[in-house]
Amino acid sequence: MDKWITKNQALIFRISAIIFIFTGIAIARFTSVGSLTACAIYVMLVVLMFTLLTVITTKTTQRLMSIFEDTCDPTEIYDFFEHLYVKYSKNIVYQINHSFVLSLSGRKNEQKAFLEGIDINKQKNSLICFIYYNNLFNAYYSLNEQDKMEQAYENAIKYYNAIKSEKTKKCYEKSINELNLDCAILRGNVEDAISYIEKKPQNKLLDKVDYSLSMAKILIMQNEAEKAKEYLSFVIQNANKISLGQEAKEILVKIS
Repeated sequence: MDKWITKNQALIFRISAIIFIFTGIAIARFTSVGSLTACAIYVMLVVLMFTLLTVITTKTTQRLMSIFEDTCDPTEIYDFFEHLYVKYSKNIVYQINHSFVLSLSGRKNEQKAFLEGIDINKQKNSLICFIYYNNLFNAYYSLNEQDKMEQAYENAIKYYNAIKSEKTKKCYEKSINELNLDCAILRGNVEDAISYIEKKPQNKLLDKVDYSLSMAKILIMQNEAEKAKEYLSFVIQNANKISLGQEAKEILVKIS
């Protein structure tokens, strides 16, 4: 039910707004409260409906992301994000979610081209800019475009530091640690990579898969290919529906 509400939130909001207009007219015409009070009631109802739809959308996204993180099966979250992107393709949030789908489905060149086509300079929200540059970094990282990756990394760090809410920054500590880890691995900095990987959570299946892939890369840098194969096998076994599994297969072929 929550998915249906979120997918049709614009329609629900329009219908609700029309109903609220007639409700306000009725209140003003058939009661003694007056038109100003009726307008105030209308505004409050509209704000309440908008807030409710926003909460439902957030909770639905969190629920589907949790399912994905538990199972590494992206089917539901892909469908959800792509449906919203088709409907609201000019919304930066849904554009970023679309780039996430492109990334995890292994369409890295498409992700890169898509993100480069977004005029992020118009965006004033530091959190959105951080997420954008984090995704752009991942696109360059997967394509081994180091110069562009370094620039995206610097921008991501800049916007993360610009986030004013400490609570929000704390919520994205996992993302910033992952960003630093990937950058250390691509730079070949084993010591830094180890310090960052020690902070990685391993609570959910996706966390374990991501940890294993990063650990395999670090072991390869340490010339321990046999140990790396064990981690790669775990990734292949558990993430065959997303690009992490494909990446693990490609690395395994290279070191075998």
